[in-house]
Amino acid sequence: MAIGVPAAVIGLCVIGAIVGGSSRRSSLTASNSKDNGNKFGLIRQIEAHNGHVRALAFSPDGKFLLSGGEDRVIRLWDVASGDRLKEFKAHEGNVNALKFFSDGNRFLSASDDRTIRVWRTASPKPISQFDGHTAEVLCIALSSDGGKLVSGGKDKTVRLWDVDNRRQLASVPLPDSTFIESIALSPDAHFALCSPGFWHVTR
Repeated sequence: MAIGVPAAVIGLCVIGAIVGGSSRRSSLTASNSKDNGNKFGLIRQIEAHNGHVRALAFSPDGKFLLSGGEDRVIRLWDVASGDRLKEFKAHEGNVNALKFFSDGNRFLSASDDRTIRVWRTASPKPISQFDGHTAEVLCIALSSDGGKLVSGGKDKTVRLWDVDNRRQLASVPLPDSTFIESIALSPDAHFALCSPGFWHVTR
């Protein structure tokens, strides 16, 4: 661990399952409370990364958690035990966004290195990569069938990708906007919603 760089902490809370990232360094703790009969409280803290945690994602079955941050590393965790299961290293910049595919065996990551990468949880190396953004990629969203991907970032573009064929389908420039920091894709993959606007992306 680099001297002077705090370890980022993931806190697991009970309500179903809610996760928050912080930049404090802290030991594992366990607690909970009751409010109107509903349990809500911190049950575990995990020292996860050097620097800030920037991205978190649950697996579809809720058993696993991905985390990524300023140390450029992606880590896979067992939610029940808090154990770290695997590390994934390839990005050359902050990891800003993570998203599981519905099969739970693959996931996407987006980074300051301007790339989006596809991984298998069983392998430490990415299986494919999307290039095209000219600045940091800040957000991604995936269609329910895993076939379409939308992304946004500091180059002020929204991009649509064909995941299976590993190619870009469209790019919408938003030159008068701020950075694209959040994005969502409708379940039918017909519409993308991003921080500056609403776009019809496919027919």
